[in-house]
Amino acid sequence: MKVIIYPPTIDWDWMRQRPQQLLTQLSKLGYDVFYCNVTQRAAPLEQLSPTLSLVHNYQAWLKSTLPTFKKGYQKVILWCNSLTGLKEVNFYHADQVIYDCVDNFSEHYPSECNNIMHVSVLITSSQLIFERLKKTFPDKKIYIIRNGFDTELKQKNRFLPKKTSHPIIGYLGAWAPWVNTQLLNILAHELTGTEIFLIGAEYKRKFAKGTFPANIHFLGHKPHASLGDYLTRFNVGIIPFNLTPLTLAVNPVKVYEYFGFGLPVVTTNLPECKLMEPHLDLASNAEEFVRLVALRLKHPGNRLARKAFAAKESWQSRALLAKKIIEEL
Repeated sequence: MKVIIYPPTIDWDWMRQRPQQLLTQLSKLGYDVFYCNVTQRAAPLEQLSPTLSLVHNYQAWLKSTLPTFKKGYQKVILWCNSLTGLKEVNFYHADQVIYDCVDNFSEHYPSECNNIMHVSVLITSSQLIFERLKKTFPDKKIYIIRNGFDTELKQKNRFLPKKTSHPIIGYLGAWAPWVNTQLLNILAHELTGTEIFLIGAEYKRKFAKGTFPANIHFLGHKPHASLGDYLTRFNVGIIPFNLTPLTLAVNPVKVYEYFGFGLPVVTTNLPECKLMEPHLDLASNAEEFVRLVALRLKHPGNRLARKAFAAKESWQSRALLAKKIIEEL
């Protein structure tokens, strides 16, 4: 058995995203995965499945359990999304260190250069980050594994948005500084016969109630298992991002979730989304964004093609790529 350790970066239950999805699938492919929560408490190891464990008491676990791995396991693999994990690499005595670089934060570049020496292989989720890493670290093995669709995400009729007879424009994702609030305001004002639902945790930004039109509703963070209920109610999925160095390098998880439920998608002009045409629509300005949303409310297009695309781009298929990379190291 091979062990994968994911050091404290994001809590398991905080907006289930790439790390949770990939590591869950890797645990089903023969790896014993230990996911370490950021939020610490004096609690025993929590078994999420026979091969997937949630570590709550991280420091105690490091002292008591980690040293035993080398005795009973073939390989110890450290899977990092953060530079903090790379700085602490010596604690783990890992045979392999994987740095999964998914965000293009320029302020992290200096620390990245200082810690990349520990890394066995680099993985990234987008072409732009791949090109940057390849230029900066030409001697490192670098691979692209894009984000994917959770095929277990289903409608369960448990957490439904409020009843409305109006079409619903939906946004899944963090309420963060890169969300274009001006674009949302324009959309709400121009399409007054619609309701706009925003679902996601607040991240470095608070939702200012009372400053948005009445047809914009912020629902906050929702359990991942409930998202299928909301997606089933949406008529159009949107990605109203500002174009910044961060967002230009993002491969949005929400696209796959929208597609998995057959939704038409309208997004600002993100390079990774452009690769998904003709399954979605890209807008170069606010006027075009509104026009395309209005169009897709009337003519949603080929739902079956979008569902087929999502099924092919699943987290299971992404984990198989990751397994192949690990085995080739």
